[in-house]
Amino acid sequence: MAKPSDQPFISNLFNSSRALLRFAEAERDYIEHLIEQQFDMQSQSYAERFPNAQTLVIEKTSEPIGRIMIDMGVNLVHIIDLMLIPQAQGKGYGPAVLRAVQYVAAQQSLPVALVVDRFNTKLKTIYQSLGFCVEQQNQTHELMIWYPSQPHLYVGV
Repeated sequence: MAKPSDQPFISNLFNSSRALLRFAEAERDYIEHLIEQQFDMQSQSYAERFPNAQTLVIEKTSEPIGRIMIDMGVNLVHIIDLMLIPQAQGKGYGPAVLRAVQYVAAQQSLPVALVVDRFNTKLKTIYQSLGFCVEQQNQTHELMIWYPSQPHLYVGV
């Protein structure tokens, strides 16, 4: 579970995910303020929408490399957010974390749900390779769900 001392890392992690905003033609201070506001709004929104969610810091050799927010419901495990630092992306850590969540969910016979940007084909491909299927979609996002039909596949995660 994330501790108050993890907040600077979590804030910096969010900040690192907004690199494209820094290319906007605007004052640097304005961009940084905008990113800070986005983080505050996301944090407030998640707290309101998912009051029982847990935030976990992902570590590799005792160094923080990401965070995952999970809402463990009675009937569903909802992955609210999974984010890795840029240096840890593309190295298999994200799928490893998802497999660990699947393993825990399978022990309780619970499906795992997440929402993905409809046009993010890279992430959708990763999720599909882990057994997630599109259940619902709108113009911008898709709800993907994994059902625990073969929990033995996740032993040793």
